[in-house]
Amino acid sequence: MTHKLLGGWQISGLFTYQTGTPFSVTDGLYGAGVGNGIGSGAYLDQIGNPYSTPSVPQNLPGVQGPLLYNPAAFAAPQGLTFGTAQRNVLNNPSRYNLDTGLFKHFAFTESKALEFRAEGFNVMNHTQWSPLGGNNSTGNNSTSCFAGSNNSPGDPSCLPSSNFLRPGGAHNPRILQLGLKLLF
Repeated sequence: MTHKLLGGWQISGLFTYQTGTPFSVTDGLYGAGVGNGIGSGAYLDQIGNPYSTPSVPQNLPGVQGPLLYNPAAFAAPQGLTFGTAQRNVLNNPSRYNLDTGLFKHFAFTESKALEFRAEGFNVMNHTQWSPLGGNNSTGNNSTSCFAGSNNSPGDPSCLPSSNFLRPGGAHNPRILQLGLKLLF
């Protein structure tokens, strides 16, 4: 009887790690007078370290997600230039996830059995941010709100409330599910 209850349990797991895809920061409004009007326009001018601590407030009501990079490190490109920030200068957040399952098969007769399942998704329950831009609808890798001395026509006071360099959302939190299956 003890072996029927405590023996024969099976456990499974799936660990996934994905590096963040690279993306470029672009001028979402003016394009600095370059290009043919198709595409995202010019890259921004990089005037500081995008990995430094942002000088704008991190978490504000009504603004989605934290700042992942420093938006004050970018300024409007000079007229008729493509900007100094390189292509794919930043990376989207990396993602790691652990899913597990616990299973037990209880046989009553040769043709009748009960199967119990307990499964957990994102078992560590850590926040996994969605990509910023490029392949999502929020376009948080493009801005018309600039920092720096050449911020015209942008206004650096818009940086705290801007979604520029903020994630478009988050992946699912921890999800647990139980299941029973009767085999006959």
